[in-house]
Amino acid sequence: MPTDTSERGLERLICTTLTGHPCDPPLGPTVGEPPARYAGVGWAGGNFHDYDREYCVDSAQLSAFLHATQPEAAESLDLSEASPTRRRFLARLQGEISKRGTIDLLRHGIKHEAHNLYLFYATPSADNPEAQERFKQNRFTVTHQLIGLEKDSAPVFDSIIVVTDRLILDRQIRDTIKQYSQVSATVGHAERSGDLRRFIESGKKIIISTIQKFPFILDMLAHYMPVQSYYKLAKTVEEDPEFDVNKAQKKLRRFVESSDHAIGLKAQIMVDHFHDQVLAQKKIGGAARAMVVTNGIERAIQYYHAIRNYLQERKSRY
Repeated sequence: MPTDTSERGLERLICTTLTGHPCDPPLGPTVGEPPARYAGVGWAGGNFHDYDREYCVDSAQLSAFLHATQPEAAESLDLSEASPTRRRFLARLQGEISKRGTIDLLRHGIKHEAHNLYLFYATPSADNPEAQERFKQNRFTVTHQLIGLEKDSAPVFDSIIVVTDRLILDRQIRDTIKQYSQVSATVGHAERSGDLRRFIESGKKIIISTIQKFPFILDMLAHYMPVQSYYKLAKTVEEDPEFDVNKAQKKLRRFVESSDHAIGLKAQIMVDHFHDQVLAQKKIGGAARAMVVTNGIERAIQYYHAIRNYLQERKSRY
């Protein structure tokens, strides 16, 4: 029998080596249970239907692990339902992975609200049966044809436009792109406004341009609307030597700015302003867009969910 040297053949070989079977994609969502220590490591075949693209996690495996090892926390996180509680946890998990890295998260776990969650149990010593039982609960999976999920889904963006206000940087990007002829079908560098219009209309996936080629764009700094946050820190002990005003204010600000309630209110203000003051007045020919700048990935995810939820609540067409 000839050897399958295709990409699919290599994937099936890797899966067979790890799990004992080729991990062909199943038809629907399932949770693969680790076999009895196959190949000494206990790998199981994952399922791309269970992969949550929004949070980049196998949600079925995560839920199964937490329910088996930390059932009370798993129930309170509402992992079985598409609820705000579940979304907050997955957003926090994704943010911690981006900030700390996967290895650090596996070693030290994650604190979320009232829970200290373990995501992995380290190799136990021979004389610790309790730790050995916990170690057996670890879930090692390999997912075949995860890319199939992307191929079967509609693209998230029509085009990505990279805009710079520095002509020198624009030239550097242009010169770098010219070194790679194979990207010309995907990437376009707009030398003039006509190129920019043509690339957008033709659906070029990545377009690089300068702010000078966007004379229809509003000056962001001249048209932004500031939203002030007001809060007060009360000192209950007079002349407390351990009270550092600056440190306390920084901690308070971090707490307030990360509060789901505060973010929800700001999201409402931004959405209402955009609908009433921009869209309703048909600025930029009724084709205006908005940009929300945050101080990190975790906060960006929180604002994304808050704005999306409020748009649904408003029954907005956006």
